[in-house]
Amino acid sequence: MIEAIISIVVGLIVLVVSALSFKSSKMAPNPYLGFRIVPTLISKRVWVKINRLAGYMGVICGLIALTSPLIFRGYCFVVSISSVILMVAANNIYSRRIVERELGYEVGGERPLRKLKTIRISRVFYIIPILILALMALMIALCWSKLPTIIAVHFSASGVPNRFEEKTYFAISFLTLASSIIMLIVSLLYSCDGLPLIEHDSRRVHYIRSLIKVVKLVSVLIPSIMLCVLTIILTYNI
Repeated sequence: MIEAIISIVVGLIVLVVSALSFKSSKMAPNPYLGFRIVPTLISKRVWVKINRLAGYMGVICGLIALTSPLIFRGYCFVVSISSVILMVAANNIYSRRIVERELGYEVGGERPLRKLKTIRISRVFYIIPILILALMALMIALCWSKLPTIIAVHFSASGVPNRFEEKTYFAISFLTLASSIIMLIVSLLYSCDGLPLIEHDSRRVHYIRSLIKVVKLVSVLIPSIMLCVLTIILTYNI
């Protein structure tokens, strides 16, 4: 029941955010309202296209979340959350493709008039979350035969289990959500890696630099937290 309520709330929130994305597409790129990632802040054309796309995709994801309790039953929470995460990830990847096509590289003189700073993301930040995801899948596979049919998946502050799920449901739900989150992280890294850092707007530059620092931190922190959670659950139930 609680999963159905959360899915409906998520659907309503996404529909509201979609309306804001449509509204933002009519505004100038800014670090306050809209689909604010590095490619959209570089170009007004990219900003308009991605915010419109985010609006349309958000409506679809919102409707999926609202109807998921009827269609997907017990998996409604996983479907609603994953669809939203994957929608954002798809927009991240598409925005990078658009900014390359819209701005591109034009043939110039023998010497550049100005050399722009570029955003560089170490491959380490791509590799760590993917390796952790593979490790979590391997852990579940190795522990599968030792797990009971019903396992404890949530614990009180005193360490007493207060939520139980069927192990197949838990494995599918956990790995689906983990894969979606890691795909989102990698797509954010990809969307800004190698792009020029245009410094004509100090507010945008500050936002972009802060965003990159946060994404780098999240690329290590969130997968590590998921790994710790899974380790605790598997250790308790074996």
